[in-house]
Amino acid sequence: MDGKKPCAPQRTHNPLCKKIFPGHGKLFQLDAAPPLGYSSQRVGFSTFCILRQRKLSGFAQAALRGLGEDMFSPNNLVVYPAQGVGEIERIESRNIGDAECRFYIVRIRANNVTLMVPVSNADHVGLRPPVPAPRAQEILDSLHGDTEKTVHTGQNWNRRFREYSERLKDPELGVVAGVLRELLLIGRQKELSFGERRLQEQAMSLVTGELAVVLQRDEDQLRSDLLERYAPPPAPEEAL
Repeated sequence: MDGKKPCAPQRTHNPLCKKIFPGHGKLFQLDAAPPLGYSSQRVGFSTFCILRQRKLSGFAQAALRGLGEDMFSPNNLVVYPAQGVGEIERIESRNIGDAECRFYIVRIRANNVTLMVPVSNADHVGLRPPVPAPRAQEILDSLHGDTEKTVHTGQNWNRRFREYSERLKDPELGVVAGVLRELLLIGRQKELSFGERRLQEQAMSLVTGELAVVLQRDEDQLRSDLLERYAPPPAPEEAL
């Protein structure tokens, strides 16, 4: 590598990465605000540079174990936590200071956003392949079951909002589906607040987007079916 240092952005104590990305551990939208002292052209225009850490668990660890540094190849479908299904467009190297870093360039399908994910940090941020088809069907079946269950909502909303927001960042689709299910059930009991509707829309997009890809189903139809199943019961006068 012509004497250049390897990039190790997964190390939070790495002084080079801290120097270049002062907000290390956060998500930068570079077309809005590049890291201090660096132009958008230097690290990629209209791009998110992902440097935060997240530990994979469950099937994702098993799926990625033993694959070496390059876990994915161009054209592979992947899932990024809280962003959804994307496609590896290419793998490219960039010189940052005196280090050479390799990045997965990922195009997210839902919003056409481009992510730059350091190859050496992909497993830590939670980049993973889509769930296997049997697991996807299991999650869908769980969403279809017991749609009249009552959810206790006495907890402080701010605390619930933080909890749901954290769960939506989880790499495991089952955890995200659990948030969606709870919000759909709450919506049967009362009108959702603006914050609850926003979280439900995010969870719905993440869940139906991945299920549609894996099960080869229409995403809009999956969404409509879930909303119909969890529709509030008719008012007493309408039931007569």
